[in-house]
Amino acid sequence: MMAGPSNDKCSRSVVCNDDPPPLSITLKELRDFPKKVKHWDVDYSPVDFLLLTAEDCEFLACHHYLRDSFRSYEKSIGYVYFGKMGDDEEESLKVALVKFSIESLDPGGSQTSAKNAITLLRPKATFLVGFCYSLNPDKAQLGDVVISSQLTIDHYKTPVSRDVGNLVKSAADGWKAPLQNPEAQKVKVHWDGEILSCSDLIGAEQQCQLHPGAIAVEMEGIGLFAAAHDIKMEWLVVKGVCGFVPGSATKNNSWKTFACVMAASVVSNLLSNSFVFGDWHNYGGTSIKVHVSFLYFSEPLNVEKCQEKLKSYYDTFSKVKIVPWDESSSIEINKIYTPLNWVRDHRKPSGVT
Repeated sequence: MMAGPSNDKCSRSVVCNDDPPPLSITLKELRDFPKKVKHWDVDYSPVDFLLLTAEDCEFLACHHYLRDSFRSYEKSIGYVYFGKMGDDEEESLKVALVKFSIESLDPGGSQTSAKNAITLLRPKATFLVGFCYSLNPDKAQLGDVVISSQLTIDHYKTPVSRDVGNLVKSAADGWKAPLQNPEAQKVKVHWDGEILSCSDLIGAEQQCQLHPGAIAVEMEGIGLFAAAHDIKMEWLVVKGVCGFVPGSATKNNSWKTFACVMAASVVSNLLSNSFVFGDWHNYGGTSIKVHVSFLYFSEPLNVEKCQEKLKSYYDTFSKVKIVPWDESSSIEINKIYTPLNWVRDHRKPSGVT
């Protein structure tokens, strides 16, 4: 509940001009991040989950929940922050955090960056995390978190997968909003929300009229959905409310930060139990993918080491793909390669004594 004079009718009602209640956590500033970058290593992949963000406040909120984080650089996707999530430190989830420009998530400008990140990092699922705008205060209040049970783009409504849908039903279980005073505001998690994804806020109001069942509007989901749909990737949109449609362009940026922190903390709660995802498959399965774009070496090539690594992959997976572009074409190695013995021919050429 909001602090102040009691008013049952407006107990959860806040306006954009009000400052949000103080958070119990402190986010880093971009200037506080270390400059050190680790050389890219093929062992960084696969990760368990990939978090995509578009703006600084979204990135900073997600980064706060990464443990033992470090950054690396890969030419096709840029800087990537790696870290751990999960309550069990011995069996933590491996999480990658990437910040893209809004243009790179635009399907017209290209969802190539998101697709490159997914195919390179091979996560079990990709989450788009940040802020959104509520259609009106009756559907979702400032600071509330909306999780996409389905994403609506133009006239297409796409639900999340069964596994992701089952996961988000418990998104608020055990979750506590990171507030200095837990009674300062009641933050609600809408785990069954329909989110509209628009390229900008200009056409958002018209889209809202066409889809009265929607709860919120956001601007980056189009690119993520296009990329994830093309490569059949698990996805989820998790956004905190920072304003309302119409008149959604709030001048109070503190609500954006507040909304992003709420969304990131819910994601952290979703990923708190690593064993839940033990039977979730990474993108690409166990097949070996070679990305020529990132095959560079910081030291002389050690052929024997490469052979041993390939052998370990073969010993582990015991399968290879006959047709590179067909995920279902895997076959047992023993059915392809037949052990051969050296045979010495003792016959002599004609005329030799």
